[in-house]
Amino acid sequence: MAGTVIYPREWINNMIFVNLSNVTLLDLSSCPNLDDECLKQIFPNCSRLQHLYLNNTPGITNDTISHLCFRCNNLNFLDVSGCLRLTERALWIIAKFLRQLRGLKMDACTDVFSGDTEAFHLLLKNNLDIEVLSFNKTPMDDAYLSSLYLSKKLKEVHLESTKITGNGISSLYFRNLRSLNIASCSDIRDDTLSSIAVQSPHLTYVDLTSCISITDKAIVELSQRCPQVAYLDLTWSKINGSCFSSLAGLKHLATLKLGHCEIHPQKTQDLAGIHGLKHLDLT
Repeated sequence: MAGTVIYPREWINNMIFVNLSNVTLLDLSSCPNLDDECLKQIFPNCSRLQHLYLNNTPGITNDTISHLCFRCNNLNFLDVSGCLRLTERALWIIAKFLRQLRGLKMDACTDVFSGDTEAFHLLLKNNLDIEVLSFNKTPMDDAYLSSLYLSKKLKEVHLESTKITGNGISSLYFRNLRSLNIASCSDIRDDTLSSIAVQSPHLTYVDLTSCISITDKAIVELSQRCPQVAYLDLTWSKINGSCFSSLAGLKHLATLKLGHCEIHPQKTQDLAGIHGLKHLDLT
C-alpha cells in the first residue's frame, strides 16, 4: 500500500479496514492524500499494531499522533520521517503515551527539535529498551545527545546532517551499538571516531560520508577495535589509502565506499587484501 495515491473518503469504506484487529504491521508511507480524518477511523481497529510506517505522508499532523497514541499505545516501532507538519508537541505526546517503543524515526522533522530537550529526555526515560533512533537532517545538537546515556540498549543511531559535535557524541557510551550514521557532521574528527570505536566494538555499519576531517589514522583504529564492520562509507573523507592494509583485517567487510577521496595510486593494490569485499564504490 506504500506509495498508493488514495482518496480518503472512498478508501475508508473499503473492506480491508473492516477488521484490522490482528494486524501488527501497517505501512502507510508515501500516501499523499492520507489525512487526520482518515487515520482517526483506522487506528481504533488496530489494537494489536506494533509497527507503523507513516513516513513521507504529508497530511500527518500532531493530531494524527494524538489519535495514534491513544488507540495504539502498544506500538514498538514508529516511522514518521518526512512528516514536516509535526512539531515538538508530537514528541511530547509520543514520550508520554508510547512506553514500549523499540524504534523511532523522525528524519527531516525539523520543527520537532526546537531546542527544548525535555520531551526527548522523557522519551528515553519512558522507553529504556529503545534500540533504534533516527533523526537525520534535523537540528538535533549536543544538548539532545546528553540524554542518550539513558539508552543502554541502543543498536542503531542515525544522525546524518545534524548539529552534533565530536565532543557531544564521543562522550557517550554505546556498548551495544551496531549501526552508526554520522554522515555530513563536519565536526567529527579522528579523535571522535577513535572514541566511538573504543566504546562500540560491535559496530557493523558505519557511514562517515562527508566527514571531511576523518583520516586514515582513525580508520586504522576502527578496523582494529571493530572487527565486525561490514559496511563502511568514507565518501568525501580525507583518507589517502594508507588504511587499506588494516581494512584487510575486517573479515566481514562487504561494502566499501571511497568516492571523492584522494587515494594514492600505489595504495589501491592493498584493496585486494579485503577478500570479502562485494561492493566497492570509487566514484
